[in-house]
Amino acid sequence: MQFDVNTPEWTGVPVHIVTGKDMGELVYTVELHQKGGDGIVTFEVGKEETGVAGVKVTNWPLVDDSKLVVPAGGFDVHQTVTVTPAVTDGTGYIVKYDMEDMYFPKPYSVMASALLNGNYGQSFVTWAECLRSWEIVTSSGPEVCLDPAPERVQVYRSPLEEGTECSTNQCSSESVCWQAQSVKDIYDGQFECNAENDNKYSGVSMYQAKCHSSIPMVLV
Repeated sequence: MQFDVNTPEWTGVPVHIVTGKDMGELVYTVELHQKGGDGIVTFEVGKEETGVAGVKVTNWPLVDDSKLVVPAGGFDVHQTVTVTPAVTDGTGYIVKYDMEDMYFPKPYSVMASALLNGNYGQSFVTWAECLRSWEIVTSSGPEVCLDPAPERVQVYRSPLEEGTECSTNQCSSESVCWQAQSVKDIYDGQFECNAENDNKYSGVSMYQAKCHSSIPMVLV
């Protein structure tokens, strides 16, 4: 998804959000690209999942490489640690969280801690925000609903996956290989209710809910 931020300091700056599952690489990053240059500042997050976290630069020399105090991992938001940037010729880590004794809680741990401590303002949305989210997600109007219709959701396989073949009209980039199918195509075709699939997908809850539940499953 690409969008613009309508504030003076972000005018003319395109923002891209790229996300997906089973992409062949597990990475959580925020990248800032230098305007008019090839410099990149990368914020690595999600250490509990990826094993790496920090702030690094590529082709972007530091003006000041002295020691700095940064937040430490853990539940205590006031705990800090002093680090020294390791950047050579504009490339390297400003901050690298590679301390073995530093704990980085997973998102559910953070949420559970906030719940037990009654800190509802940091890890939870307000009732008004929650209600509005459901109004948007479940809206009957496509101009409001954030959840696109199944026939509009295209299916891909990563080119890194063994056996994947991308023709020129299916590959929109090096990281996405479109299969010329939608979610609805697979739901109605691959998971069609028949005797063969009854045996093939006997252990697949989605198929069982669709084809053998007393309550019909609706694809939305």
